[in-house]
Amino acid sequence: IYGTEGFQGYALPLSHRGEIAGLIGAKAERLAWIFCMVDRATVDATVFAAAEGDWPADGVEFAFRARPELGAFPLPLRSGGTRHSEWLDFLTLSLADWLEQVEGASSK
Repeated sequence: IYGTEGFQGYALPLSHRGEIAGLIGAKAERLAWIFCMVDRATVDATVFAAAEGDWPADGVEFAFRARPELGAFPLPLRSGGTRHSEWLDFLTLSLADWLEQVEGASSK
């Protein structure tokens, strides 16, 4: 929606976030916004930390950072009632995107 590290083709301006949220819902828009803003290395760091058993303390969630060219500001993740739910939703979205790219590349 807003462009990513690897795709800067057609993208909507961030000033349209409210309209997008009205169309797809606030939770979906927030995940799309994070997906477009995130520095992928910070996502990898959370996955490696979790794989090594280094989970955040109770009441604390994982956090990503925005891409350096956007200011590298913190992107704290929300629990949504279930511990690490936004982090898990983000990883699911990322995996689905990656699988779609692989499928598309294999059919060419």
